[in-house]
Amino acid sequence: MFQLSADGANATLTLDGDLTIQQAAELKESCVNAVQNSENLALNISGVTRVDLAGIQLICAMHRALVDGGKHLTIQGEVPEAFRETVRIAGFQACVASDQTQLWNAGE
Repeated sequence: MFQLSADGANATLTLDGDLTIQQAAELKESCVNAVQNSENLALNISGVTRVDLAGIQLICAMHRALVDGGKHLTIQGEVPEAFRETVRIAGFQACVASDQTQLWNAGE
């Protein structure tokens, strides 16, 4: 389940369950809405149970779009160990935006 809640320029995107290729279209739509409708986005992935490369790529693309647009992204809650492991295996631990903001280290 993906839920975007907004309060003015601030929004929270909560991602729960699987972030795999099967949910890629829905995840992409949620990410695009988050980028378009917020200046300050909090991303909560503490409820993510599985993630694959498609999910990681979409989140990295959202992060880059936000930062490139002068917007801000913060991690809210804990990043699940299974998520961190998939990021490491996929080689995305250095997922950075143009300002060198490291996404995955933000929740530590």
